[in-house]
Amino acid sequence: MRYLSPILFMAAVLAVASAENRLLLVQTVWSPGSHSPIVSLPSEKENVINSWPDGLGALTEAGVRQSLELGAQLRRRYIRGFQLFDGSLNRQMYVASSNVDLALTSAAAVMAGLQGNGNDTSNWRPFPIHVEEEQSALAWNTECPQADAIENHQTRSSPWFQSKSNLNFIKQIVGRAGYRSFEGPGQLYSIWDALDSMRQNDHPMPIWGESEDIDRLKGLLDVSSALSYSQDIVARLRGGRLLELIVKKIKSKIACMAKDANVEECANIVDQRMHAYSTDDLTLYALLGTLGAVPSVIQAPASAVAIELWRNLLGNLEIKVVTKTSADGEFTDVLVSDCPDLICDVQKFLSRSDRFISGNWQAECGMEPKFELEESPVHPDCFDVKDRSDSKNCIDWASADYCENQIAVKYLFCRQTCLCNPRFAKRRRTQ
Repeated sequence: MRYLSPILFMAAVLAVASAENRLLLVQTVWSPGSHSPIVSLPSEKENVINSWPDGLGALTEAGVRQSLELGAQLRRRYIRGFQLFDGSLNRQMYVASSNVDLALTSAAAVMAGLQGNGNDTSNWRPFPIHVEEEQSALAWNTECPQADAIENHQTRSSPWFQSKSNLNFIKQIVGRAGYRSFEGPGQLYSIWDALDSMRQNDHPMPIWGESEDIDRLKGLLDVSSALSYSQDIVARLRGGRLLELIVKKIKSKIACMAKDANVEECANIVDQRMHAYSTDDLTLYALLGTLGAVPSVIQAPASAVAIELWRNLLGNLEIKVVTKTSADGEFTDVLVSDCPDLICDVQKFLSRSDRFISGNWQAECGMEPKFELEESPVHPDCFDVKDRSDSKNCIDWASADYCENQIAVKYLFCRQTCLCNPRFAKRRRTQ
């Protein structure tokens, strides 16, 4: 009997594994390339809508190149590398976007790069970009008062904000930008975005916009964002709805692979190999928060995350997450929280994602009541009442009067603290 040498044996095993390991579905989320400022600063006379060729919040030439390169990287990984598609892109790929020009044009540029060859886009064909009913899940400026309140409280109470040096710097930079007072991290982000956009695109800078100040402001934002998005609540409110769309797509793909699947209901999902979401850097950051992979810095232009659904050689379904954190960077593996390895069993991934998906997002954001509520008595039966948030966060929020001002804190996240803690229940009695 002839035996294979160890080298040939391993080659045979790898060949079988590569034949059996199959990439079934990719969901990728990307941010736009370099762009003009989202908003103009009140004090700025040069940084106004007419000073940018395509107005505010538009891809610049550099941003178009970055988005084309992102598309080329997706092509190298999924078309040439994993050979994900075996038919028409128009049938096997779906692109969704928020209803924002910057996201829509980014999607168009990425798709041109995905269909092209380097900077050669001669193979480009028109590709539909869909604005979903759930497009607010992809928009950075979607209103969520509860998330705003938590982020502002987290920022103002953190040691880095309370340091005299940083506090003076923030007051100075906010004043120079033309604002009367500091309103929260969202305001700092708008200032940094405007200054960095001017710097990256060789636009006339304000005399007070020194590079070291821009870098320092970015550093403070990185710290603030990491503190906020490492909390499950903020990640849930900011990124949970996008994660929910991704989870629903995974479940639909799995259901439609079953032999008894409804043919009509599965007509689209069976052939679909890639679902893309064109969004912004903060929404991308929030999605990473729901995966327990908060980066140390806000994502660079033309960054991306991809959630891959695989079937391994044993027939088991698995999830792998990769991310690209810079315009010229490559995709690298991400370890998802609660997953023991870089490859995560699909059911494990779905179950660990449940806590980031809301049954009523608007209510949790404090925009409408989630329950038909009656005012609870001062001393309710507290044996079965628990806080869903960390107890320290609940004490901090209750001390800041969030129990009275934020219905989601009072009846959802910190019900035990707000209704059963004598310190705060007494406060309610005396008001």
